Amino acid sequence: MRIPKTVNNLAHVFQQNGHCLFLVGGAVRDELLGVGSHDYDFATDATPQEVTAMFRNVIPVGIQHGTVVVLFEG
Repeated sequence: MRIPKTVNNLAHVFQQNGHCLFLVGGAVRDELLGVGSHDYDFATDATPQEVTAMFRNVIPVGIQHGTVVVLFEG
């Protein structure tokens, strides 16, 4: 699977902060189907609060369920 540079950069931030980051969902499916994707979903061992502390642009869309949106590199 070809991983976009932005996704690698995002994973590096998690790694620097002692956390794992896993690419999941539609982007994985789309890659397997040979269709491009510009929206990525991730699973991590970091809590929403830890993710919020790592990034400046975080939207707590489903924080009660452990979900946040990180706006990263555009």
